[in-house]
Amino acid sequence: MPDLPDSDGLFDPTRSVFDGRRNLDACGITRSGSVIPALVHPNANDPDATAIRVVLIGGLRGRYADVEAARIAAEILPLLARDSGVELVLSVIPAANPDALYGDAESNDPLSIGPASGYPPEGGFFDDSENPEARYLWRWISFAAPDLLLEVENGDGVEWRENAAGRTLGRVLNAASVSPEDSLISAMGDGEPSGLAPIPGLRLSVNPEALQTELGKLILALGSSSLRSPARLALDARRQRSVMEIARLLGRTYGYALDPVIYTQGVAVSGRLRLAELEREAGWEEPDSTATDIAELVEGYVSGQKSAFGDQPGGSHLAALVWCNELSAVTDDPRYTAMLIDAANRYRTGGLPNGPGKPPPPSDDNFRTEDMFFASAILGRAFAASGKSEYLDLAARFLADTDTQKPDGLFMHCQGADWNWGRSNGFAAM
Repeated sequence: MPDLPDSDGLFDPTRSVFDGRRNLDACGITRSGSVIPALVHPNANDPDATAIRVVLIGGLRGRYADVEAARIAAEILPLLARDSGVELVLSVIPAANPDALYGDAESNDPLSIGPASGYPPEGGFFDDSENPEARYLWRWISFAAPDLLLEVENGDGVEWRENAAGRTLGRVLNAASVSPEDSLISAMGDGEPSGLAPIPGLRLSVNPEALQTELGKLILALGSSSLRSPARLALDARRQRSVMEIARLLGRTYGYALDPVIYTQGVAVSGRLRLAELEREAGWEEPDSTATDIAELVEGYVSGQKSAFGDQPGGSHLAALVWCNELSAVTDDPRYTAMLIDAANRYRTGGLPNGPGKPPPPSDDNFRTEDMFFASAILGRAFAASGKSEYLDLAARFLADTDTQKPDGLFMHCQGADWNWGRSNGFAAM
């Protein structure tokens, strides 16, 4: 994980809290590239854990005093819970707005209040330039699915605020309704955050002298409840779904497009065909037009009316034809197999490697892990369809020559790029 930003070498929002009881992680990245630190309880994602799951957040407005209040609260809460016999799984986002915090921005500065408002975020989850912090926080907290989202900020007096899903706890604490409506706490308590369900939320604005007393009241309220957030229950229900239920859910969305002709689209088309076959084997009697629909989808490419990928396709384009043998089997149309063989032959006619240790064109010449999947998927299917061993030999030689696996078993991205990433190793695993 990148180093936490620290402008003066003295202030660290994770100090004291990070004592081995939690794992230092990141829940997002700011617009400047700084990490948003998260201290995650080891049991935070354990579906069998029975403890009350709490996410504590501070510093949304980029104020030192708020971050310090959250940090102290993170130290006090586990002690109070232990003394009261309350099982608590506490994760902490101590400084939710580090750019403003370390830039000494004032609370009314747009940079400072960015992640304090604008919820639920509307799109931009991959490329928002103005408030990416809000999107990271929204998604991370939604899928952490705590039973309680607790925001602690420094204040002159004592004030509890509740969201719509947190009214049962809020009633015990004499809480008023939280505002504004587009604040993180408010929005998390309504609708279906990230497609799940609401999360009870409380905001405590408190002076340092009253902090421990107010947190003690919260622990007593938690101890007398059997709090389970709707979001946590929704995730639990998702975990109980069968493989076929998940496949049918995915099959309603993916595999209906093949423009551009690229592996991400083609794998989904293949998935629809495989799902239809599994449904037939299971005896499901619902009418099925999958093969006919996909035949219509790809007809322009198969008939030659449209070019599938031009004269110099890359491996990512050729791997888009992983559905060909499956569609040919279910329709008895040999054109799909012919299209697959043509794709495989492009590896052969692209020119054999100049000596051992070089991948076959159009694979990149540095053994990218993506090409492990691209080449194997097409060459292996071509061997299965034709029985010609040269396809299998070419794929086997490529994999045998690959020298990017490290001693820990993980694959680097490619020769010359000694770093790991999840999807890259997924390609290698397939």
